[in-house]
Amino acid sequence: MHSIERTAEIYRSCDLLVKLSYVEGMFGPPLEMFHCGGTAIVYDVTGHDEYIRDGENSYVVKRDDEDRVVELLERLRKDHGELQRLKTGALKTAGNWPDWQEASMRFEEALGEIRTTAPQTNRHYLQRYTGQLWDDNQNRLDAKELRLFSRREVDSRHTTEDFVQLYWHTGEGFTQQNFSWAHYVSNEWVTVKLELEITNTTFYLRIDPSVRIGIIKIAYIKIFCRSTGRVMFNMHSKKAWRMVDLSGTAKWLKRKNRFCLIESFGNDPQLVLPVLTKNSVENRVDIEIKLKTMGYTQAMKSFCLEPISWLRLLKKKVSLSRVNSVKRS
Repeated sequence: MHSIERTAEIYRSCDLLVKLSYVEGMFGPPLEMFHCGGTAIVYDVTGHDEYIRDGENSYVVKRDDEDRVVELLERLRKDHGELQRLKTGALKTAGNWPDWQEASMRFEEALGEIRTTAPQTNRHYLQRYTGQLWDDNQNRLDAKELRLFSRREVDSRHTTEDFVQLYWHTGEGFTQQNFSWAHYVSNEWVTVKLELEITNTTFYLRIDPSVRIGIIKIAYIKIFCRSTGRVMFNMHSKKAWRMVDLSGTAKWLKRKNRFCLIESFGNDPQLVLPVLTKNSVENRVDIEIKLKTMGYTQAMKSFCLEPISWLRLLKKKVSLSRVNSVKRS
């Protein structure tokens, strides 16, 4: 560790600053490095575009692309001409950057312009503007989240990681205190197991099976004592699925004896199981769920490839054509 007084000295002793921040307020260190004659490699963190120009005064890398960072380090280590070109661009950027006196004058001018030209503010104006700002940003966040899910649908042939969440309580309501989760691979059948300790004879369970937009296919949900293996609850029939309360960002597509189909149209589909009663002193239980989550593209491909009784379908079409012929006659 060095004192802050030695910061400039340390900067000047180096050619390159590697700054791989995820979040920044004022992205200052690269600019400080520019003033001291060096260049930088940075992630595309918000705010970098204020003064950093990729390939002109430094390099900008997509977040978490560590292989690209190593590649650029090797390039600059071998190519001193490229390093010098970036350092020259960085010095030019630093030279055009306003000093404290000029920045203070600009700030004062901006405040004066706001005071003389902006509409007079009051409590009602601020309340209305705050509400509008909140709504606009919420819409942008929602759109960003949907884009995140949609990118996972670009190529559904590749597997992605998903996770199932389990909530439980004994009468107080579902909270983050009684919560566990497990990761699993999407686009293929998996069996996920979660452990649970029950402190009351009556308990409630909620299973959030996915964080994807797409189709969820569930074969069964089982609850059994860990020590004895005794099955306390086995949900795999059409009648059993009708006892489940489906809520959140999900809706039923099909409930059959061997599986159920659920459409997830957001990141929080929820299955609330019926009230369960523990009939043993054994408190430790395991929750087992067999499921498969797919994007819409993969789901359509999967359904099209499933065996279909073409004879039954053909007979149905023939029967309909006969009915229509009778009606016409």
